[in-house]
Amino acid sequence: MFNNGVWAIQKLRAAIPEGPFQVMVDGKSMGTTKLLAIARRVPNTDRFPQVLVLYASGYLRLKAGADPTPPLPFGQSLVLGPAIWGTSTSFPSSTLFFHPQLQRVAIDTSSVNQGGTNRLLIRTTGSNAKLSPDSKTTNRVMNLAWTLTLDEPTDQATRLDVAGTFEFMEDVIPDRGKTAEAQSVRLLQISTMFIDRCQHDVDALRFRNADGLVTVYYAPDLANLLLPVTPSVMDPEMPMFDSLHTDALGQPNGNTPSYRITLGSTRGPTSGPITVRAFFNRSHDRNDDNLWLGAFQQPPERIKKGTMGRIDYTVTASTGPLPARDFEPADTGHCDHNRGLVRADRKRQDEAIVQGVAGEAILPSASRIAHVVGSTRSGAPPTARVAPSQDTRDTLGSRARDPAAQASRYRRWAMLFAPNTP
Repeated sequence: MFNNGVWAIQKLRAAIPEGPFQVMVDGKSMGTTKLLAIARRVPNTDRFPQVLVLYASGYLRLKAGADPTPPLPFGQSLVLGPAIWGTSTSFPSSTLFFHPQLQRVAIDTSSVNQGGTNRLLIRTTGSNAKLSPDSKTTNRVMNLAWTLTLDEPTDQATRLDVAGTFEFMEDVIPDRGKTAEAQSVRLLQISTMFIDRCQHDVDALRFRNADGLVTVYYAPDLANLLLPVTPSVMDPEMPMFDSLHTDALGQPNGNTPSYRITLGSTRGPTSGPITVRAFFNRSHDRNDDNLWLGAFQQPPERIKKGTMGRIDYTVTASTGPLPARDFEPADTGHCDHNRGLVRADRKRQDEAIVQGVAGEAILPSASRIAHVVGSTRSGAPPTARVAPSQDTRDTLGSRARDPAAQASRYRRWAMLFAPNTP
């Protein structure tokens, strides 16, 4: 669809219930699709490994820019938010409005090769209009928009800056029970898979609270529990958390990326400190995302129609967990609550990626690690010069070989996380 010698953009098939979105590149219409893949050329080669994929459902997957053999796999998904669990004028029963419906994705390549940068600017909109009745978990109470800035990938990591805005299109009452559990309003979410120590795409959660570093290693006996079992808010001086893959061995995908979420500013109806919660069920189907991870902030009892807000954050996908020492307070600087981490902390993270210390995993004990071999995945539908991802049996989301299996995955997700479960 597009190839300027630096970035390549490709439309792919996805059998999901959401409708297709319109694609624009530099103001020119490129038709519609339900799935868009963005690849970045490896310097001095003709290879274009995929680094970002976007679904019509607001699921995004990100990975580093290296192109080894076999290719790096995708893994966990970022779900654009916010999401809300509650009742509204049109939905009198408690409903989880889990993910958006993308309506339009407009990509701006004008900053490529400008000032030494090769960033892509991606403007994305979602609407509560023209939604498929088959998608039961779509956000039907907000209009949403996001500006995504995709930085030039490195071999170790790729960073995506997200600036999201939203407006409530009808009155909403957040579910009081879910608010008490710190999960009714999720500023952003991660959707992924954990079955056991051998079968997973992630295996731990890490953040800092007032007492120090908190690391939760997932295990089968923690299924069907909100995690951490005893919740605590993030240290406001260190507003970030990690969704970790520590062992690089989880079946069926192998070395799927770790994500670091660095929160910036939030404005709107929610307020107060942020609590990170995770939940996974006992599913043994490796084609299912059975784990969600969300960042919660306290809502009011009622959110009125017309209420607007903004959420800014950064997602870094790395080939190994970024260093735990990044959670220690920096010797210089402080946290600006309007801008997030000070530049000193961001600079330290950048240097860690460049120097390759992103691979310094904080590993669990040896007894936790099963030595297994992750199966390789077949590529996405081939196109000239664009390298498919190892993980892209469907390129995004579903872990089945056939992209058409994505639709059944979403139906199973809706059943697994129906409103009568956490």
